[in-house]
Amino acid sequence: MQDAKIIALLFKRDEEAISALREKYGKYLSKIAYNILRDTLDAEEALNDAVFKAWNAIPPNRPSDLRSYLVKLTRHSAIDILRKRSGGKRGNPELDVSIDEFCEAVSDLGNPEDELDVKLLGEELNNWLGSLNRERRNIFIMRYFYADRISDIARATGYTEANVKTLLCRMRGELKEYLIGKNLFY
Repeated sequence: MQDAKIIALLFKRDEEAISALREKYGKYLSKIAYNILRDTLDAEEALNDAVFKAWNAIPPNRPSDLRSYLVKLTRHSAIDILRKRSGGKRGNPELDVSIDEFCEAVSDLGNPEDELDVKLLGEELNNWLGSLNRERRNIFIMRYFYADRISDIARATGYTEANVKTLLCRMRGELKEYLIGKNLFY
């Protein structure tokens, strides 16, 4: 079913929209949640929570990219579950490593709670990602957005794990230099 039709069903409050969302995006969103949580039941809970959030948010929201909107809701739900499950402690070592690696590139930013700085960082991150070739961009996104394991990225790309680690390290360095050039480091 087309995204526009799913959104129209959500606006009509037709429960068929829920089935359509799960049918079209369920496996994809479950994989994202599982990469964060490493637990099938928790991943299913995150998916259910994301679908529920979409049901409550559409309307009034009308996302231009339903898939991305659902991914965002799923990631947030999975991270919330991870925080609850771990009682505020770190819960998924692979996700923790991924976040720590990413923070290396942006750790010298000023006050990250400042909404304007976060928005500007997001825009510049998108600009930087847009400058990468498709393969490098996909590797970066697989690691830092989808929280894929190095071994999974290597298998998907045909690189060795060492190559993937090296490439990610170089990209983090490039990102840091890019952000310095944009005066986002103080």
